[in-house]
Amino acid sequence: MLSYLGDPERMRVTRERGYLVGRDIIWPAVGQSYLDSFQRASRKWQAMTQAAIVPSRLAGHPHRGPELGSDGPRPQRLNPRV
Repeated sequence: MLSYLGDPERMRVTRERGYLVGRDIIWPAVGQSYLDSFQRASRKWQAMTQAAIVPSRLAGHPHRGPELGSDGPRPQRLNPRV
């Protein structure tokens, strides 16, 4: 330990290496890593749900769109039997 403390160059190199290693764990880098992870998960979830939900919603009405009036789309009734 005394030889290390007596070698300023060795101490400088150790400090620089420690600084570079620690850059990956400072808050902005960690926060960006979390954000990237959440964005990847969101894109993956959207792709999975689009593939699963859209065809099942359209299965009974493959070519049916909203009714159109002269003033644009008409809202669909929640319960058409009423």
